[in-house]
Amino acid sequence: KRDTLLEIAAAQEAAYVYDLDTIREVIESLLSLDSVSTIYYATKANSHPDILRVVHHGNAGGQIWEAAEPYRVAEVQDCVSAVIVRLHPHIA
Repeated sequence: KRDTLLEIAAAQEAAYVYDLDTIREVIESLLSLDSVSTIYYATKANSHPDILRVVHHGNAGGQIWEAAEPYRVAEVQDCVSAVIVRLHPHIA
């Protein structure tokens, strides 16, 4: 993955790079803990559709903090019907 990151860095002035495999591994690791029954991903951290799909397929929920975030989650068509969403009290 190092070579890929170096290629991206050489081609662009700035880039936000994420690794879906790492996100999957972290979700699996957290859910494997006996003391954890549910995890929520803060959608404001990054609401990219690929990340939201990985969160959904990993059986994690999305935590909504801003009023526009439910619309971003809804853009991920294959996740809308089953995504678990927890609204933060200040927008609920």
